[in-house]
Amino acid sequence: MPKSNANFEGREYDGKEYASFFFQFAIASTAVTIVSGALAERCKVSACFLYSAVMYTFVYPVVVHWAWSDGWASPFLEKEDRLFGVGVLDFAGSAVVHMVGGITALAGVIVLGPRHNRFDSKGKINEMPQQSSTFQTLGVFILWFGWYGFNCGSTLSVQGPSADVAGKVAVTTTIGGTAAGVASTIVGRISSSKLDLSHTNNGILAGLVSITAGCSVVDVEYALLIGFIGGLLCNGFSELLIRLQIDDVVDASPVHLFCGAWGTIAAGLFCHP
Repeated sequence: MPKSNANFEGREYDGKEYASFFFQFAIASTAVTIVSGALAERCKVSACFLYSAVMYTFVYPVVVHWAWSDGWASPFLEKEDRLFGVGVLDFAGSAVVHMVGGITALAGVIVLGPRHNRFDSKGKINEMPQQSSTFQTLGVFILWFGWYGFNCGSTLSVQGPSADVAGKVAVTTTIGGTAAGVASTIVGRISSSKLDLSHTNNGILAGLVSITAGCSVVDVEYALLIGFIGGLLCNGFSELLIRLQIDDVVDASPVHLFCGAWGTIAAGLFCHP
């Protein structure tokens, strides 16, 4: 790529390197901030700073090297050096980003324990007061909008064939999130006999996470299937954690860890050659 304009000292620089750094910085921030919601109401700010620094510095760079550089899981190695001959197909980070954040969140909630009075001494589940459903939904739509930058931006270009891929990614991302929202709403209605907006919101996020790995290589009908199953998995694992008395406030691990794992597997199952 040609060098951009020289800076004020007369030295040339590669603008693509700056763009790549900023893009990876934003993605790393996504992995780190997944954790904060799960630990809500019982994590000190100092601890938040500490785990964020560790994840930024030591965890995320290692995982991203494994999958997106020349590590053991990379699909960019020579064919004979790839894991099982193909490597791990993770286009925009179901495993690299979301599973990393999700497994850290799960470890955090297990270590910290549940919120006060979340479960009584006999194991009874106490429903905690909800905050604003309006703000929760607004947050989900903001995240959904940002997901197009996340997934479509992972083409790393909007010129030539990459622009065509970005268009397909936008469609599969939309369908995956929508299908999961519908699935989670239906299951929530059946299991609780009421419509709960949090089921819909978490389902949407679960579908977006599920489709992130394979959004560039699966056809539309498979994006629908991947998202729908992701919504079901989110509800199922959320219920499982509650029964195990693991208090994940925003269901970060069901959404990001378990649906991230599903999305990574689904990319290999349903990808188009």
